Amino acid sequence: MNQLSRNLALWLLLILMVLLLVNVFTKQPTRDQEMIFSDFLGAVDKGEVTEVTVQGQDLHGKKTNGEVFRTFAPPYPELISDLRGKGVRTTRAARTPSRSGTCSSSTGSR
Repeated sequence: MNQLSRNLALWLLLILMVLLLVNVFTKQPTRDQEMIFSDFLGAVDKGEVTEVTVQGQDLHGKKTNGEVFRTFAPPYPELISDLRGKGVRTTRAARTPSRSGTCSSSTGSR
């Protein structure tokens, strides 16, 4: 009986390890939640947005609850100054990566 319990425990351990590996390698990457630009502006006004990365007209950001989002901004010349005025940390990123990787520069701080 002792040998049977060891074999059973070993098989259960192996099965659990295989299931864990399958789960780790098949996990889908999380996608940013799409947000309508007017909803984004409302969240900024309410203080719900902590940081935004501007990449052309694409905006990627993080809310105070940890949720990540993305939105598309129409032409809005005052966007960066409005975000900074609300205490949102902003970063500008190049649309296409440079030869050394990604290029970004900080445009504001919190």
